[in-house]
Amino acid sequence: MEGVAELYKQNEQQGLCRIERFTISNQEAEAYNFGNLLNGCLGMNVSPGEYVKLYVNGQLYMSDTDMERSSNQSFVQHAYGDVMVAGLGIGLILNALREKIDSGDVRSITVYEKYQDVIDVVGPKLSDLPIKIVCADILEYRPPKDEHYDTIYFDIWPDINTKNLKEIYTLHRRWIHRLNPGGWINSWMEEHLQYMNRR
Repeated sequence: MEGVAELYKQNEQQGLCRIERFTISNQEAEAYNFGNLLNGCLGMNVSPGEYVKLYVNGQLYMSDTDMERSSNQSFVQHAYGDVMVAGLGIGLILNALREKIDSGDVRSITVYEKYQDVIDVVGPKLSDLPIKIVCADILEYRPPKDEHYDTIYFDIWPDINTKNLKEIYTLHRRWIHRLNPGGWINSWMEEHLQYMNRR
């Protein structure tokens, strides 16, 4: 999966939303990855390069580093038909669906994003894609009965924490009835959090 640094030519800010470009040098990547090795955090490594990160109300929500790309790869592989995503972020996973949109594997994308400021900054970067963005808190939103999808993905959490599992399970119970037969539903880092919770 490609990063999205090319979509953001400069730092941007609007209200609660701030996008920052940043660089990871060879030395910084080596030090970070060595720390991950010592702490047993395999798969969380970074590569040198240019990246962007999203802050909402001063809190880091996401970036387009290697970990973010690999931890969302399963969604990109499974996405097909009519897709629903909770959490706009920096548009990383939506940008990664371009080939599937061009081939017709993905017909439409509906995104629920809690913060209008994020929509105003990130939405225009994806205006060429068949995306409908709704400003709503997915934890409170109740979908209408006729709203159904082939792919449903929740990516609203800024951190990797087993406490997220409670919200994940609540969202899955609420939305499973909106999944078409044979469809796919998942949440960011769900399997990893379940593994952490069992340890």
